[in-house]
Amino acid sequence: PESRRAKTSRARLKGVDVKMTVDAVTVKGTKGSLIVARPQVVQLTLEDGHLQCAADAEHMAMVGTTRAVLANMVTGVSEGFQRKLELVGAGYRAAMAGKDLNLSLGFSHPVVFKTPDGITVSTPTQTEVLVSGADKQQVGEAAAKIRGYRPPEPYKGKGVCYSGEKINMKEAKKAKNALQLSRSRTMEKKITRLPRAQTPPWQRRQPTVPRLSALALWPRRV
Repeated sequence: PESRRAKTSRARLKGVDVKMTVDAVTVKGTKGSLIVARPQVVQLTLEDGHLQCAADAEHMAMVGTTRAVLANMVTGVSEGFQRKLELVGAGYRAAMAGKDLNLSLGFSHPVVFKTPDGITVSTPTQTEVLVSGADKQQVGEAAAKIRGYRPPEPYKGKGVCYSGEKINMKEAKKAKNALQLSRSRTMEKKITRLPRAQTPPWQRRQPTVPRLSALALWPRRV
């Protein structure tokens, strides 16, 4: 079935230049330029400042995907994308050293993130990291890599998290409950142990017989 996005598959081109070749589409704006491979099963046409996508019924699933990719490219080169990260924890700090990002995340060594081309990383405060760029996929990948250095843990929420991210917190185990659990398990073992009269013969402990060495059994001359 045809999706709602496919019915209105038009990407608005405002303040950007689009160049289409046989196998690629290039979008250029104030934030830079992006290029993507052109799908052969989707027909692209420029009409009244809009990029129209169409395909036959067999390849209609690619229409919505192509339209979304092109719309993200247009938004990226005109407005840009950004992702904000927050550092939660005692002593967690972030600072820029040239183009590289230095992170203090509680390890014995600082973590250095090499900023890739096309991405801008800044630190508005010591506990905030802002990743921005024209490519939405590249911005998300860089932010996910920074977060992966110290993901937020579920007991105290310490770590690197996205701005506004909801962390499912867990309740820590209490020492009193753990002690009661160990005592109950010990009592269960004592209760389930059978007395010697009811223990099968093959499970009873056999009396040990002292072993005699070969010299003790050797006949001696009197």
